[in-house]
Amino acid sequence: MHKLLSLHERFPYILPIISPLVVIITLPPFNLWPLILVALVPVYLFIFQEKNIHRVFIGVLFPGLILGGYLYFIIFSGFIWIPEAYLFSDIVKLFGIPIVLFASAAVALTMCLLKTGNSAPTPLGRAILFGVFFSVIEWVVGKMFIGFDYASFAYAASHIPALRFFASIGGTFLVTFILVFGNAAFAETLRFLFQEKKRSAALLIPLGIFSALVGVSFAYQYISSSVTPAAAPSSISIAVIQDSTRKKGAAFGKVVDGSFQFPLLEKRVKEALALRPDIIIYPFSPWVGVIADRLDNGGFTKDVVGMDFSTFKKWLTAYIPPETTLVTWNTRLEGEKYWNEIAFWKNGVLMDSYQKIKLFPFFDYTPRWAEQLGIYSTPVDAAAGTSTAPVSVGKAVIGSLVCSEVSRPGSARENGKIADVLFAIGSEAMFTSSLASEFNLLNAKLRATESGRYVIRANKFGSSALIDPYGNVVKGMAYNQSGILFVKVPIQTERKTTPYSVVTEYPFLIFLVGYALFLWSKKSKN
Repeated sequence: MHKLLSLHERFPYILPIISPLVVIITLPPFNLWPLILVALVPVYLFIFQEKNIHRVFIGVLFPGLILGGYLYFIIFSGFIWIPEAYLFSDIVKLFGIPIVLFASAAVALTMCLLKTGNSAPTPLGRAILFGVFFSVIEWVVGKMFIGFDYASFAYAASHIPALRFFASIGGTFLVTFILVFGNAAFAETLRFLFQEKKRSAALLIPLGIFSALVGVSFAYQYISSSVTPAAAPSSISIAVIQDSTRKKGAAFGKVVDGSFQFPLLEKRVKEALALRPDIIIYPFSPWVGVIADRLDNGGFTKDVVGMDFSTFKKWLTAYIPPETTLVTWNTRLEGEKYWNEIAFWKNGVLMDSYQKIKLFPFFDYTPRWAEQLGIYSTPVDAAAGTSTAPVSVGKAVIGSLVCSEVSRPGSARENGKIADVLFAIGSEAMFTSSLASEFNLLNAKLRATESGRYVIRANKFGSSALIDPYGNVVKGMAYNQSGILFVKVPIQTERKTTPYSVVTEYPFLIFLVGYALFLWSKKSKN
């Protein structure tokens, strides 16, 4: 501790720079996630050790830029996209710049508030303010910009069941608050153990509260797991086709002499049917490339996003038995409207579908400001779906999340209220690395915890997985593997709801912000 403080005196910005570097190695592809419990300790010590408020601002701003740069630039560096949109990858990266700048500046400014004359006088107060500031800024960034939580601290904590549990109460907002509060608690404990001045037991109060919260969470989960649950009256069997083949045209079928042919999918379907599943999921659109092939055009054009289903229906009746439901992730074009949807096929007929509600900028549509600059990332803008109504397959009621919706807590909460299981279906085909897949799997674990539902993450390249209502991966297939993931999901007679499903994060947000304002308004006793 003394060496750290002396190092701080010689190199004022060394401590805050350590924190984002530690956070980064807790995330994919490094995955040293236990370090997330102490990753923010250096920056916390810096804030309360540094007396110059201008240094506090600079010392927090630049580490924020480092972390934000990793999250918004490195993650997206694996993009490949359609030939017509050469600038797509650069557009996404440029789109992240204002988000990174805003978040970093907001964190830096709020951390400066902790140095004002009205800052919280006690270690507990400091820890609470530290947690509130971080979690509120994270929440605002997600809501204000794109509505997705890709940069949440909660995802590094999703590996830790005792922390992940709090997502079922207050979503990722509450997980982030408790995690950041815990980091502050460890920092205050270090001050108690190693500071030169007279020790105060008050420094241990934050650690005591954090330990109590984690202990209650652990005890609850231990007791719940030790109680033998009543056998589910029924179950639904699901076979997910995962195929990592990236050869040109491998994902798509072809029309030959008026007939739809897809040898690769036919092979995988045969393997899946041998397991006698109720549902087969192929997490890709079998026909998106069909028209392109017929037009001798390998690009992603308006003609490609939709097609006449008649040839595909003939294929369905030939290869999918009537008792089996085939689920695909596909596009549909009707007139000038195009939807990104999950389709449920049975007996050669489109039985039902879920159309993506929360659209992702530059993926699903080109923002208006980009159009005005003459920049287009999509040949035609997708339309947003309007219904969260689940789909019934046998005795199972299925809620759906399309692609990036798995990173949006609200979608899982809304779709999971009246569903037995959530399908999170998409494809990271536009990525050349496993980073996006790893992040989306972390997302899926939190969505399962928030909603209290089983989640089937189905992805063409992986990682596909069955995740239980507590966020644990029951069974899965690694990224870039090919084969069939076969699982059975129990169907309960009564669906339990989580507190988060009912009240969302808003009660905790309002309470913590209110309490933080109360603490901040108190005159310092120092």
